[in-house]
Amino acid sequence: MDAVVRKVCSDCGLDVAQQKRVKDPRTNLYYCPPCWEAHVRAAQHAAPLPTEEATLVEPIDDLPDATTDSRPKPATAPAGRLSKGERQIIHGGVVVGVLLFLGFIYLLFLRNWWEDHNRENLLTLKQNAEVLAGADRLAEAKQQYDQLFSLVGDHEVAAADLRESLKDAHENAAKVASKLAAEEHVRQEAEEKREAARITAEGKQVEEDFQRQEQARKVAQEKERQARLAEERKQAEVQSRELYATGLALIRGTNGVTDQPKGFQNLKQAAELGLPDAMGDLGWFYIKGIGTEKDEATGFGWLSKGAEAGFPPAMANLGYCFLNGSGVEKDVQKAVAWFAKGAAQNDPLSMFDLGVMYANGLGVDKDEQQAETWWKKAADLGNPNATAMLQRQQLKPVIDLLILYATHRYNAQLHKTQSAYFKSQLDLDISGGLRDEGARDLENARKENDLALSESEGVLSCIQELKKCDQTDVGKAKRLILDDSATDERLRSYLSD
Repeated sequence: MDAVVRKVCSDCGLDVAQQKRVKDPRTNLYYCPPCWEAHVRAAQHAAPLPTEEATLVEPIDDLPDATTDSRPKPATAPAGRLSKGERQIIHGGVVVGVLLFLGFIYLLFLRNWWEDHNRENLLTLKQNAEVLAGADRLAEAKQQYDQLFSLVGDHEVAAADLRESLKDAHENAAKVASKLAAEEHVRQEAEEKREAARITAEGKQVEEDFQRQEQARKVAQEKERQARLAEERKQAEVQSRELYATGLALIRGTNGVTDQPKGFQNLKQAAELGLPDAMGDLGWFYIKGIGTEKDEATGFGWLSKGAEAGFPPAMANLGYCFLNGSGVEKDVQKAVAWFAKGAAQNDPLSMFDLGVMYANGLGVDKDEQQAETWWKKAADLGNPNATAMLQRQQLKPVIDLLILYATHRYNAQLHKTQSAYFKSQLDLDISGGLRDEGARDLENARKENDLALSESEGVLSCIQELKKCDQTDVGKAKRLILDDSATDERLRSYLSD
C-alpha cells in the first residue's frame, strides 16, 4: 500500500482534499496542479521524467490529518520557486524597511518643527526684553533676559543668525544689569541721606518712638506672661479639682472605698496647688483630726488661707475656731465677723451659726427675730440644723412644758428619796435615844415630803397642759429634746418613760 497521503500540497501547503490532485509515483506525494506543473518544469532540467506517468487522483474525504504525517519535508523548495517561509521573510523585511524610512522622515520633520518653535520663543523673549528696556522698565526687562538665557541653556541653538541675535541679547542684558545696579546705588545713597537727615532732624522723635515701641513690647510681654500664668493656673486648678474630688471621696467613702489618710494627702496636694475649697476642708480636717493627727494650730492656718481666698465654708469654720478657741485665742467678736462674712456669701452654715449667736446673745445683742431670720435663710439653702432650730422655735412652748414635766418628776422622786432617808435616820435616832437629832430628822422628812407632794402636783399640772396640746407636736418636741446632745441624762430618762 502507498504511504499515508497528505491532505495538503507538498509544495505550497494548500488543502487539496476537495479538489483534483496529482500524485508523484516516485515519492507518493500529492501536489496541486499548479505546483505539479512547476515541479515538472524544474525536474526536466535536473533529471529525466519518470517512466511512470503521474496519477490524477480524485478528492478523498477521509484522508488523514496532515499532522499524522511523520515524514520530513524536503529541506529546500524546487529550484526556480520560493517557499512560503522565504516569501514571508522577504515580505516582512520590506515592511520594516518602509516603517523605518517613514520614522526617519517623521523625526526629521519633528526636529525642524521644534527648532522653529524654539527659535520663535527665543526671538519673542528677546523682543519683549528690548521693548521693556527701551521703556526703562529695567527690572521686567532683566526678568525677560533671565528667562531667555535659561531657555538657551536648555536647548542647543543651531542657526547662526539666532546665535548672533543672542549675542546681542547678552550685551543688552549686561547693559540692563549695569543700569539697574546704578539705579540701586543711587537709591541706596538717597536712602542713606534721608536716614541721616531724619536722624539729625528727628532724633528726639526717634527716641520717643523707640520708647513707645519698647513700652509696647514690655506690655506685650506682660500680657503674654499673664496669659501663660493664667493657663498654668487653669491647669493647676483642673489638677487640684481632681485631687480634691478624689480626696473627699476617699474620706467620705462615697465610692465604696474609704481611705482617710490617702484622701487627706490628696486634699493636701490640692491645697498646696492653691485651691480654696481644699484649703478650707484641709484646715477643718486638721482641727478634727480626720485622716491625720489633730493639729488645731495648723488647721487654723489653712482655714485662714481658705477663708481669705473666698471659700465660704472656711469662713464659718474659722468663726468656729474663734468662738471655741481652737488653734487661736478665743474671740467672740471675730467669730461673729467671720460668720457674717460667710452669710454674706450665702453660706448656709455661716447663716446658721450667725443665728445661734443672735439667739444666745454671743458677741451681739440677743435678738430672737434676727436668729429666726438667719435660720430661715439657712433652712431654705438646705441646712438641716437650721430646719431643726426652726422646729424648736415653733415647738418651744411644748418643749418647755416637757422639760418642766421631766424636771418635776425628777424633783418629786428626789424629795421622796430624801424624805425616806430622813425617816430612816429618825428611826435610828429614836432607837439611840437621840431626841434632838430625831426632832431634826423628823422636820427634814416633813419638808422633803411636802416638796415631793408639790412637785407631784407640778407633774399633774404639766400633764393637764400637755393633754391640751396637739399630740403630734408633743411627739415632735419629745424627739427634739431626746435627740439634742445637750439634754441632761436625768431629764432624758424621765422623758423616755
